[in-house]
Amino acid sequence: MYRAVNNEKIGNLLVYLASKIPDLGITKLSKLMFLIDERAVKETGVPVTWVQYEAWRLGPVPAEIYFQIKNNENVLDKGREQTLSQFVDASPSQINTFDGLLITAKAEFCDDEFSDYEMALIDDVINLHGKKSAVELVNMTHA
Repeated sequence: MYRAVNNEKIGNLLVYLASKIPDLGITKLSKLMFLIDERAVKETGVPVTWVQYEAWRLGPVPAEIYFQIKNNENVLDKGREQTLSQFVDASPSQINTFDGLLITAKAEFCDDEFSDYEMALIDDVINLHGKKSAVELVNMTHA
């Protein structure tokens, strides 16, 4: 687990995605994070977030992030409590997000943790896949 090192980076990635994608639910967020990390690994050998993904029925999921956001939980890593609630909120929504929760940013985005390459990659993934539905992303990550 790399949360003690990367909590700010992960949190800011969530803020950035939530600020750019109006229909961001937890499932869609999970797939976009996977696509960002998968592409970074393919291109450089190094992921952006260092989150561990699990293979669930609907494809790859950063389970720790998923449950922490969905249940508003904190994680203890290397003796420090890590939270994402300072960065984003998940609340019931009338917008069709597949999972019924809308992820919204609670903080201003800070790019201090990201390289120029990472920001370009994230923007490219958003441009390519940000308007796709959660179902389309689930099908794509299964392909």
